[in-house]
Amino acid sequence: MNIQTNYYNYNISMQGKCGKPKSNKPPKSAWEKFREKIGQKLLDAVPEKTLGDGSSKTDKLDILLSRPDVNRLIMGTTALLTQPAIDYYNHRVDEETRLVSRNRTIAKILAGTTVGIIVRGFCYQAVDKMTNLSGTKKYSKWLVPEQWVKKFANNPKQLRTYKNALSTGIALCVMLFTNFLIDAPLTVFLTNRFNAKSAKAGKLAETNGKEAA
Repeated sequence: MNIQTNYYNYNISMQGKCGKPKSNKPPKSAWEKFREKIGQKLLDAVPEKTLGDGSSKTDKLDILLSRPDVNRLIMGTTALLTQPAIDYYNHRVDEETRLVSRNRTIAKILAGTTVGIIVRGFCYQAVDKMTNLSGTKKYSKWLVPEQWVKKFANNPKQLRTYKNALSTGIALCVMLFTNFLIDAPLTVFLTNRFNAKSAKAGKLAETNGKEAA
């Protein structure tokens, strides 16, 4: 099979006007210009700061955010900012039901977050004291298996992960009891208080100290 190539057919025309080609995009609307301007203002307002690898501030932030009690605080704050609004703006039910649902949701989040932070924080502190490789007390290394001491000494990040996982597991076991002994009664108490305030404001019928259904 003969393949012939005529290189003279590849003529490239360099003729034409120099300059920026015309764009086929439609002109931006006033809203798009305004939105881009606001976006640029927000970007300009953010301070420029670069943290290098291994920065002490970055390490401290990573250690703080990985703690189970701090994690619970972040989740509780996010829930408090979103879930009550979802309940309140559910227009498939009447206003009184929406108010009661919102109050109960706020009470649940506050009770669960408060108890969760306290239990997780206590468990983390206890585990931290019992996994202190440089400690000299009797229980300093009580929760660290002997064969892992050297490995954790050479890898502090792995030790931190172990402490977080262990304290979270212990806290979950403890909360199997606190959910019934503390969370539930506290949720009912807070719900009744919020319902009473709503009733006092004239937005809800009197509940007579009982949690509205």
